[in-house]
Amino acid sequence: MEEFFEEEKQWNIMQLQKKSLLCILKLNASKAQANGHSVSFDKQLIWKVLIYDSYAKEVISPLIKIDKVHNYNITLFLDLESKREKIHNVAAIYLIKPCKESIGCVVRDLNNKLYDRIFVNFLSPCSDKLLEYFANECRRSNSQNTIAQVFSHYLNYSTITSRLFTLNIPDAYASFYRCHQLSENVDSYIDAVAEGLFMFLKTNTLYPFIRFHKHDIVAQKVATGLRKLYERAMREEDKIPELTLSKRPLLLLLNRSIDVHTMLHHPWKYISLVHDVFGIRGGRVEVEKKVYEFDWLTDTFLQEHELSDYPEVARTISTEVDRFMEKQNAIINKDDGNISAKLNEVMAQLPEITERKNQLEAHTNLSHLLYDHIKKRGFDQLNDTELQIMASKNVSSSVTHCSL
Repeated sequence: MEEFFEEEKQWNIMQLQKKSLLCILKLNASKAQANGHSVSFDKQLIWKVLIYDSYAKEVISPLIKIDKVHNYNITLFLDLESKREKIHNVAAIYLIKPCKESIGCVVRDLNNKLYDRIFVNFLSPCSDKLLEYFANECRRSNSQNTIAQVFSHYLNYSTITSRLFTLNIPDAYASFYRCHQLSENVDSYIDAVAEGLFMFLKTNTLYPFIRFHKHDIVAQKVATGLRKLYERAMREEDKIPELTLSKRPLLLLLNRSIDVHTMLHHPWKYISLVHDVFGIRGGRVEVEKKVYEFDWLTDTFLQEHELSDYPEVARTISTEVDRFMEKQNAIINKDDGNISAKLNEVMAQLPEITERKNQLEAHTNLSHLLYDHIKKRGFDQLNDTELQIMASKNVSSSVTHCSL
């Protein structure tokens, strides 16, 4: 049991999804070899362009920074619906949702002969009907030889942090209950939740025990959908995973209605405040026309303090900046008589130092901006009021007149 909890501490859902995404940037070489297919492509296809639709953009943004994929020879990131010019002698990697609109854009590119070789990657398994449509359109334009690969993945969800993900269903809670009250069909929402959860679990190779309240019909339907998706995947892969009780997590399906106060509460935690005040989207925050990027995979300060109370973060940032400056000065002022060795050491550590400096500057600026908003809008009083209400205490008159 101790081994299980130790593995859970090291589990990083963002790292696992990024690993699957990087496999796509490598033209699915490992998947192709595992399936017994050749992965030898034209040697002229050294450079690659990544083309994505709006759904894939939500997946990519938190995981991949444009300046950090040069090792994969990605020269351009292009929007599927944007106007694009012809580019020859490149591998065009498409990452799209399996829908008629996105597939239609790929077909248009084939008709216009924008690229010599294309590699199509669907965020989720594509239906037979859509695959047949794609094949017919390719045959009609006589462009089937341009297609080097077609792969389906389980990536149609977004990791927000190393421990948090979203299914990218806008206003899901409100929309679901609006349809429910109007007696409209809610099965589409239930199917979307089941499929999204399945993709997350499949990417992380998890086969959980599923539990839900016996009177919760919605949770029961989601669980049934999950079970069917697992059964279909095992039939298609013709493989039953080796499972042990210690390796199977517990998945609890709970109706959000039993925990409404959590959705209404404005937490005092650092990353929660940043999202409430400025809004985090795709791992980015835009404040006063300036964009701050979060990288949960490399930003150690963010990893350590994302769930710390804001006052603690404000104090810690100052300490971290002082520590960073001491380390930087120690490297620069190091004098061992070997100027060449010193210069090489500084140059080797320069990228790491620069990245760390930028990260701390971003957190410092955001901390100051948060402070201004907290004082201006009375968030500290609002937090006290909400905590008292949630604890069923009497709300004191001193905090009932805060300006929201």
